[in-house]
Amino acid sequence: MADLLNDVERVLRALQAGRLRLRVPRPAGLFRRKPRADFHPTPEFFIQTGGATDFECPADTFRLGTWEVCVMPGGVPH
Repeated sequence: MADLLNDVERVLRALQAGRLRLRVPRPAGLFRRKPRADFHPTPEFFIQTGGATDFECPADTFRLGTWEVCVMPGGVPH
């Protein structure tokens, strides 16, 4: 649990300092089923603490790198 709190605090410090890379995909294709994708009715918050994750959304494709953050709007397939 301490590691999780440290990760969140690190991200919040970067946000306050204006050093945070924040990704927010455009809201497109809302609540539509897509192969190999899921969506949720409420927004999600991703903190990438290591490695990278590739996101494919209807209007955006991007790689979330270490210490980057993604706010996924509700209903966006990814």
